[in-house]
Parts: sequence; structure tokens; C-alpha cells
Amino acid sequence: MTIRKVFLYLSTKRREQGMREALVQGFHKHGIHAVARLRSDFWSDGIQADADLVAFVGVKSRKMWNACLEQGKKTMII
Repeated sequence: MTIRKVFLYLSTKRREQGMREALVQGFHKHGIHAVARLRSDFWSDGIQADADLVAFVGVKSRKMWNACLEQGKKTMII
């Protein structure tokens, strides 16, 4: 499976926001379009149909991870 688009969900914690730009730049460097969103937006956004990968930061994202798995989405927890 080729990954072309990633949705990255982070909290408002300073350390996670500090990782945001580095992660987005890293994905872009490898030709992957990365969309960074607040973790709180996940439930209102729904699982993005065009996302090849949904990435989360932190173990508190377990419910979101499970929701993605139920819909067959590839996931990554950082």
C-alpha cells in the first residue's frame, strides 16, 4: 500500500505541538501530504475517507485508534 495522505492528530500540549512541524516536514520530505489537526477534532471530523494513514500522539488516543481499525484504516501511534 502506498501512503499518499496522512492525517496527524495531536493535542494542545506544548511538546506535541513542537513535534507537529517536524512530523509534517518529515512526511512532506518523503512525498506524503500530511494534515495536522487537533486530537479533539477527530470525533467531529469523522475518519477521513481519503486518509491512507491516521497518526496519533500519545496512548490517550486508544479510542480513536480502535475506531480507525474498525473501519480498516492504517494507523500509527507515536
